[in-house]
Order: sequence, then C-alpha cells, then structure tokens
Amino acid sequence: MDAEEIVGQCSQDWQRVKGIQAELQSATSKPISSEQPLLQVLEETEKRLKGELHGVRERELSTIPPNKEIQELVLKQSEHQSLQEHKETLAFLRATRDDTVESMRKSEAEFEQLKQINEEIKRKLSAFQKAEKEKDNSSLETVLTEMKAKVAKVGEAERYFKRALKNIIATRCPAPEPDEVRSTLNESQDVDPNQIMDMKRMLGRLIEQTLNSPEQPYIELDHRAWPAQVEFLLKCQVAVQHPDNPRKLKLVPFHL
Repeated sequence: MDAEEIVGQCSQDWQRVKGIQAELQSATSKPISSEQPLLQVLEETEKRLKGELHGVRERELSTIPPNKEIQELVLKQSEHQSLQEHKETLAFLRATRDDTVESMRKSEAEFEQLKQINEEIKRKLSAFQKAEKEKDNSSLETVLTEMKAKVAKVGEAERYFKRALKNIIATRCPAPEPDEVRSTLNESQDVDPNQIMDMKRMLGRLIEQTLNSPEQPYIELDHRAWPAQVEFLLKCQVAVQHPDNPRKLKLVPFHL
C-alpha cells in the first residue's frame, strides 16, 4: 500500500465519523417523565453503557490498522522516534556527565569541610565550657577567700573597738566611788552605792534594748543610773532623751 491508498483510507474513515456525528446531532431527544425523571435518566444511561460495553466486546481490539504494510510503517516510525529520543537522552547525559561528576566532587569536598568545621566547633565549645566551669570554680573560691578576709577584718575591727571602748570607759567614765555616791545623795534616798551602774552596764542595757526591741529602744532610768554618766552620754550625743519623758534614754541611731 502506497501513500495515496493510506490517504484514501483515512479519508473514508473520516467521512464515516462525520456521518455518525450528523446522525447523533439529528436524533431527537426522548421526553422525560415528570413522575420519576431521575429514574428514567438512570435507565437510559444504563442502556447506553450496556451498548458501549457490547460494542467494545464485539469490536476487534487493535491499536493500529489491520493492514500489514500500515502496521510496518507505524512500527518503523515508532522505532525511529524512540531511537531519536534515546540518542538525544544519551547526548544529554554525555554532555552533563562531566558537570555532574564535578558537582559531586564539589559536594563531597564541601561535606568534608563542613564536617571538619563541625568537629572544630564541638572542640571549641567543649574547651569553652571547660574554661567557664574552671572560671566559675575559681570565681567562687575567690569570692569565698574575699568573704573570709572581710569577716576576719570585721572581727578584728570589733575586737579593736571593744578594747577602745573599754579603755575609754575605764579612763573617761570610771565608776563612782561609794563615798562620792553617799555625798551626792540626800539622806532621804536609801540607795546602796554598790548598786550604781557603771558606764559599761548602762551601754550594755542601751545596746540590748536597741537590738531586741527596735520599735521601743528606750530604757527607763532608775536610782541605779549615775547622773554624771547620763550627762556624759547626752553631751557626747551617744544617747538622747525621750521628748516627753526625760527619765527615758535610747542610743542615737548611728546606722541610719
């Protein structure tokens, strides 16, 4: 079969298809019942599908025309097209092979570099954490040493001030002699000279009252308080009197 016969057969097939299409367009539609329209549509659809299925079963299955020469021509064209596609694919793979290999080498080199960088970061992080831990331990030891030194200085200062206060009390504010007490008191005052408080006991009472009862720091003076010592504390501004009761005394809040 030559090319003219193939063209003629194709024209006949095309004319047959056009005739079937014209018949379908000229066919009148079947009226649908108003009582059960959906059921009627489904029944007609079922009939159409059964007809198509019967046609498929009766029709010889073939993807190419039954003519041997046409089959050979179609197969040759298909093989030629497939061969061309494979040649193009092979040419593309050959052209991109070197680039692909080079890209793979670069990727492997980058992976090794990233791996080395990661190991270096881990090593530096471990060293940094170790240094920070040692620094924290060193800082803690330094703080403890400084605190111990400060506590020792405070203790030394406390002992120094206690000795100085004891020396000041002994030299500047000695306890009154019994004869001096008797000569100062009136005959009506029945006071034992030995019960008179010295400066150390008076300061001790004032300090104890301030620490134990800061909301009520005053002590009430009685017959045991020696007037000369009270006057000394007031003049030196170590203690102050209560504004409403001169018999009450408290330490001046030096820490405020």
